[in-house]
Amino acid sequence: MMNDLLASIGIVFIVVGLFNCFAGYWLFKFQLRLIGFIIGFALGFGLSKIALIGLVCGIISTFLIEKLYFVGVFFVGAGFGLLLGHLLTSGTGRKSDNFLLLIFAIIGGIAAIFFNKL
Repeated sequence: MMNDLLASIGIVFIVVGLFNCFAGYWLFKFQLRLIGFIIGFALGFGLSKIALIGLVCGIISTFLIEKLYFVGVFFVGAGFGLLLGHLLTSGTGRKSDNFLLLIFAIIGGIAAIFFNKL
């Protein structure tokens, strides 16, 4: 169940990232807010199974990502790193190791901050 959620979130990150590559940097802040809302909604709804709580969590995370810009950039990179780690470990037929996925997420987040405006 958790792996399906991670794969779904990763696919959203890839689509948004590709859109950002071709639309330009000026749309990145909007996309960052959108990703913040999606993550907040998914966590709130996933934990409570109540759409209103998911909506409130989405709005709060949108606000936080807007105010904490580099934290948002880190989370976008971490999501991509998590997806990459999940894809690499699931291709081996073994169960994903959470520690290894955490390492991929941290590397992805640091890379996103480092290559932020490139």
